[in-house]
Amino acid sequence: METGEVRFVYRHFIVINEASVVAAMGTECAAEQDMFWEFHDAIFDNWFDANQNRFAYPWLQDTADDLGMDAANFDECMQSGRAFERVKASHLDASERGIQGTPTVFVDGNRVGGEFEAYRQAIQSALDDN
Repeated sequence: METGEVRFVYRHFIVINEASVVAAMGTECAAEQDMFWEFHDAIFDNWFDANQNRFAYPWLQDTADDLGMDAANFDECMQSGRAFERVKASHLDASERGIQGTPTVFVDGNRVGGEFEAYRQAIQSALDDN
């Protein structure tokens, strides 16, 4: 249910290798077709296959096709470099915030970690303060 009280922002932070940059680029190109989460989830739901293929471009193209994305638009986005620039900017922003691994979560500008209850309390406190 959307209430407008909480905003979730996802940022890329590359911790594995350059193949992960290409995978992140794929999610950015999917976002241009309003399919960021579907593409993101396809990568993580098929982690073994994706990792075995080292996020090879053909694997990413097949994933986009499987999701019913416009292949020409996906390819143009991947080749243009604009997705790389967004991934790079996201990674640099994370680095500047001192992030060293994933997942890292901030609630209302404060780093939160631990068990579910810590996240629930941080979110509830932020809601109560606003």
